Amino acid sequence: MHGFYSTLKLISVSTLLFLSVKAMAIDTEYSGFARIIAGLHDDDSVRYNSYKDEISLEQDSLLGLQAQVTITDTLSATALGIARSNTEVGSDVEWLYLRYTPIKALIIKAGQMQTPFYNKSDALDVGYAYPWLVAPTELYNSFVFKRFQGVDVRYSFNVADANINIEAYYGEFDDDLVANGSKVPTKVDNLNGYIGEVRFGSWQFRASYHTGDAQVSPISELSGLAQSLSLSGFSSSADSLGTDTTGDFYQMGLSYDTSTHFVLAEAAHIHTSAKFFPSISSYYLTYGYYFKDMTVLLTYAKREDKLSKAVNEIPLGINGDLDALAAGYQGAYAARSEDDLTSWTLGLRWDLYRNTALKAEVKNISSDKSNTTSFQTETGKLFDKELNILMMGVEWVF
Repeated sequence: MHGFYSTLKLISVSTLLFLSVKAMAIDTEYSGFARIIAGLHDDDSVRYNSYKDEISLEQDSLLGLQAQVTITDTLSATALGIARSNTEVGSDVEWLYLRYTPIKALIIKAGQMQTPFYNKSDALDVGYAYPWLVAPTELYNSFVFKRFQGVDVRYSFNVADANINIEAYYGEFDDDLVANGSKVPTKVDNLNGYIGEVRFGSWQFRASYHTGDAQVSPISELSGLAQSLSLSGFSSSADSLGTDTTGDFYQMGLSYDTSTHFVLAEAAHIHTSAKFFPSISSYYLTYGYYFKDMTVLLTYAKREDKLSKAVNEIPLGINGDLDALAAGYQGAYAARSEDDLTSWTLGLRWDLYRNTALKAEVKNISSDKSNTTSFQTETGKLFDKELNILMMGVEWVF
């Protein structure tokens, strides 16, 4: 909880600063959001995204406060701080950027912003803004970094009855990523992305491409093994253990929304040049129906990782040292984790007030692989690779 209270303190300090600015007759607007989510599942042998077989409020509950300062008619500053109960993800200042709008159709932002990987990237922490209680984790992976530092340019225009948005950004990321409950120092240079979005009547289409050069903190066991392989002349095997990589991220999404029902669909593919890391393909499809202030929705989601095979260049049976080196290399590749997940989620949303929603969902999730990254098996217990999770929450904006 240390990070949670630290960010509450940070938010308080930021608020005082903005109040000081307001006292100087500069227009300041405040807004916020919060969510309290409780969940548990039915299998005592495993943890799923930090949820256990007992009620927990820590995984997805949070509090956010945003302040926007209008400096001139075309220039403003925005800061967003989020305090999370999940100490693995941590609490921090998420957004801190300047926004320049020289003309109505053009928006230029510079600073720290949300990385626009997905359809719902800007609203992932604002649960009130989307129908699910928790956005499908098969696609919205926790290890994909949510923010970056750089410049973002967005231009909007109309063609006939269609509204078109084109966006491009460039920057970097230098922080920890959370993978399998561990924080991994990661630096991404030359991060750039290109997004196209079209709205036409009840339809909305989005496609994007993102790429960057990533330097992942070396895994000590892999570094020692790679050095031994290189000294022994097995350069291909040593290179295959490298964690510095170029990553490519492809995404497509669509939505159809009327006064009675809606459809949401999104797919993404992540590929890296590092042989040791998996390629990841994922998607979801949601259908929802409105009943006055109630919404019922059903979501199908899928994630499938693909691992590269190890390099077979170390001869066996020559001597014990080479056999041990080959066993260590093959063992490192065999120990990699991968996901092959399928889930069905039945959800209910009740818009209790204009700014408050109660939500509940029941999710069945299963895996075809035993070395999945999403399930952390408790020591000495067997997991049958399937569980049901029940979650309930309240979300509001203010």
